[in-house]
Amino acid sequence: MEDEIASIQGKLPNLKLFSYAKADTSRVNVGTRVKIEQVGSKKTQEWTITGVIENDPQNFFISNEAPLGRVLLGRVVGDIVEIHTPAGRTKYKIVKISTGA
Repeated sequence: MEDEIASIQGKLPNLKLFSYAKADTSRVNVGTRVKIEQVGSKKTQEWTITGVIENDPQNFFISNEAPLGRVLLGRVVGDIVEIHTPAGRTKYKIVKISTGA
């Protein structure tokens, strides 16, 4: 527990506040909600890109430092990204970018 507290305290000086409602949706950024479609299927997912502290994958909030979040950052609608997972490589097409609010 003490290690976790120390880790959070170390991150506090570098935190930047942002507004999900005011997120720039021209590209994938922290605060945006991204709809992606698996290439070759119609399976879609929606993720809100957050900072590390707000990371909550079970509720579809993914950190900008997570592998999927990192590969999505800066991308635009129509871009295709590839993510490496334990199950292999998967390609996703960015279908929509909206505010995360």
